[in-house]
Amino acid sequence: MVILITGASHTGKTLLAQRMLEKYNFPYLSIDHLKMGLIRSGNTPLTPEDDEALTDYLWPIVREMIKTAIENHQHLVVEGAYVPYNWRESFDEQYQSSIRFICLAMTDEFIENHYVEIKEHSSDIENRLDDSNCTIASLKADNKDYINGFKAAGEMVFLINSDYEQMIQTILDDTIGNNDLKRNAMETEVKLIRLIEERVIEFKNEMQEAFERGFQGHVRDDGDDGENQWQVLPDGDFYQAMRAEGAEAYEAVDADGQRVGGAIINIDGAKRHGELAFLYVKSGAQSKGIGQAIWKTIEAMHPEVEVWETCTPYFDRRNIHFYINCCGFHAIEFFNAHHRDPNMPEQFDPSDGLFVFEKRMK
Repeated sequence: MVILITGASHTGKTLLAQRMLEKYNFPYLSIDHLKMGLIRSGNTPLTPEDDEALTDYLWPIVREMIKTAIENHQHLVVEGAYVPYNWRESFDEQYQSSIRFICLAMTDEFIENHYVEIKEHSSDIENRLDDSNCTIASLKADNKDYINGFKAAGEMVFLINSDYEQMIQTILDDTIGNNDLKRNAMETEVKLIRLIEERVIEFKNEMQEAFERGFQGHVRDDGDDGENQWQVLPDGDFYQAMRAEGAEAYEAVDADGQRVGGAIINIDGAKRHGELAFLYVKSGAQSKGIGQAIWKTIEAMHPEVEVWETCTPYFDRRNIHFYINCCGFHAIEFFNAHHRDPNMPEQFDPSDGLFVFEKRMK
């Protein structure tokens, strides 16, 4: 696994890499160190101020180092600012599936409220010799560039808006998983078996529980104490997916034969198109690589599919991270109050928004 960390200045890229080294024993490569080594050794006439030119110069080197680590089945954290918005174009699907991408950025509100602390912590890991150019205005401009650039490229950006340490801890826990510290999530093995009629109700209830817990996690993150007024996964939506033409429902079982999740997919063989209707990991079994293992097994079962599609609500940051950073999907459409999905369930508030993701296979 390669974890690629980028983001605006002062967002804590190096701090996060250091925490990953301490927690997971993954070595990390600082692109800044590579930059200064090449500049100070006279291998390039570029200076530390030549940001755009440095990205063009450094990225091909970093790209090939990442490929080498993946080919040798080595874990590596790569952190630095010199990552192009279209970095995925440098890797085919085989490499992308082994890369976790993390982009850090601060909101204007966070910068205004925590500017003094940002400056105080600027040298926590690396000693900044001259930080006089770091102003509120420059921080806002830099962070806005990263947010706009990577979001336009279909990437998820981790926005630091309130509790910085909580955000870092969430990333640490979700990137690999507390119970799978030194294993690539891709190594988790599950077996998919066709769902039989006698187990449909139990399967549905378990999926609904997982979805509901995911929604409640969003509510807690946003500080909303209000109760959910609608069912996250209504029975009608579940059975509609189950009964659709081309539908296939699978239970995911671990090495002990215990169900740890499942999925409902829809295959259109004539169009070589696949839809991931629902995928879930059983409550209590998250952060062990099970979701990604389920998805990779589905891909392997249907090599004929050229394009996969799925969707998720805008608020489900964990799902967005999973589909984009772990499974290689790209956001292609965003349904909302001004751009409605004609198939959107009636109980779904269009103001909440719904992302549509697509993955094109080789």
